[in-house]
Amino acid sequence: MKPKTYILNAAQIAAKLDRLSYEIIEKSGVGVPLHLLSTNANGALLARIIKNKIARIDATKLLTCFDSIESCKEKPIYPSTDLLLIDDVCNTGKTLYQTLVAIDASAYTTIQCAVLIDRKHKNYPIQCDYVGLVLSTTLQDYVYVDMLNMTAWLE
Repeated sequence: MKPKTYILNAAQIAAKLDRLSYEIIEKSGVGVPLHLLSTNANGALLARIIKNKIARIDATKLLTCFDSIESCKEKPIYPSTDLLLIDDVCNTGKTLYQTLVAIDASAYTTIQCAVLIDRKHKNYPIQCDYVGLVLSTTLQDYVYVDMLNMTAWLE
């Protein structure tokens, strides 16, 4: 087993999430509702943190956070709503791509992706619009993110 190589600590993750939140606000339209969608546990924690940071920065932004594709389908979609897919690590893009395939993309004005770490090993046509850290790794390396302890490491 390879030793852990720490990539990000809690302070660095917090700073990256602050920056991502500001970028999301700057690029999203004024008065346009924003749905945040994640499809795994780490992504859900990340989405809630980003939602809270955005709400603290811009109290007028209408935000809805979904933890699964099913919950996103159950909620009403408002006209001119933007969708932000959130994941902790984008490796091949498979998780984000499968999420895009499963939702009704025509219901949204724009669909964008935000990730904490982008490894750039894309096998699917996914572009990450908001990235905390771009990390060059080998295909054999694995990136772990622990959102409860706010750390990320490479093995």
